[in-house]
Amino acid sequence: MNIAQIEEHVATLVQNVSSGDCSQGDFIYELLLPYGHRKTGVTLLKKGDRNLAKDPGEVIFKRHLYYKQIQGDGLHSEIDRMKKEKLVVTNRVRFVIVTNFEHILAIDTKTFDSLDLAFSELPRKFDFFLPWAGMEKA
Repeated sequence: MNIAQIEEHVATLVQNVSSGDCSQGDFIYELLLPYGHRKTGVTLLKKGDRNLAKDPGEVIFKRHLYYKQIQGDGLHSEIDRMKKEKLVVTNRVRFVIVTNFEHILAIDTKTFDSLDLAFSELPRKFDFFLPWAGMEKA
């Protein structure tokens, strides 16, 4: 996909999650697809074959992400805890992401950039995850 298609896909995904057309549980898997992750790999991750996480609601995809969906507030304390986990280093996780679907927080562990915005604003910052597509920030 090109950058315009990625942006459009992310906007559609956020709209679908907000409207209930896409389940919150499928959000992270659908987010990976426009950035070039193969559907078969994402399906294996979703089934649990490639998910290294042991706790429900968490997804750990080696070299790509550590994701957690939480209820309520506490996003900042949760992401602080997550980024300090040993598994982030041992699995060379690039992005640590936490959301309650009102807000989304993410940290790029390579550049130490962070994302902190309302969930509905994610399409404006779709470029934060471009390293998944092999496009590093200059």
